[in-house]
Amino acid sequence: SVSFDAAANGLLTMTVPSLVLGQTGLLINGGASGTTALPQVSGTTFRSVGNDGMPNSVAVDSFGTGAFPAFIHRSGRGTSAAPTATKNGDTIGRWGAVGWGDTNFVIDNGIGRAASDIRFVATEDFTDAHGGTQIQFYTSPNGGTHRTLSVTMDYTGITVGNVTAANITVGNFTQTGNSIIA
Repeated sequence: SVSFDAAANGLLTMTVPSLVLGQTGLLINGGASGTTALPQVSGTTFRSVGNDGMPNSVAVDSFGTGAFPAFIHRSGRGTSAAPTATKNGDTIGRWGAVGWGDTNFVIDNGIGRAASDIRFVATEDFTDAHGGTQIQFYTSPNGGTHRTLSVTMDYTGITVGNVTAANITVGNFTQTGNSIIA
C-alpha cells in the first residue's frame, strides 16, 4: 500500500507500519541537535521536538457557534479491523508528563511509564448503552519515582487519597483540618 498519499482534494493519508522502540511514524524536528537519539516509548506515531530554548506547543483552533477544539481518546479491545468492547478497568486515554533526570527521562521504574499522569478509565464493561468512566490523577513523591493514585473523579464526586489538604473550599463548604464549615 502507499505509505504517504496526497489526494487532489487535499486529503492526506499516512500509513505507518508496526512501530518498535526507537521508531517514530511522523517526526517534526525543530532543528535541535541529537533529537532523534533521545529515548522514547515504543509505538510513537507522532513526535514533535522543538527548537532548543524555545517552547514547543500544539495549537488547535476552532471558531463559530458551538465549535470547539477537542482531543478525543478512543480506545477499544480487539483490533482496528474488528474492535471489541472496552472493559471495566481499561485505560481509555492518558496524558503523561515526564521530566529529564541526570541521564534519561524520569519514569516509574517499576512499570516503565510516566511517573505522573492523568488517565481516563472505564468503570464498567462498555456496551452501546453503558460507558461509565472516571478520571485518575497519578503523582510521584519528592525523592522517588513510584507513581501513586492521588485523586479520582467520577459521577459521584472527587476522592482524594494520599493527599493531605489543610484547607479546601468547594461551593459553600470549607474544610479546615478535620472540620467542615457550611
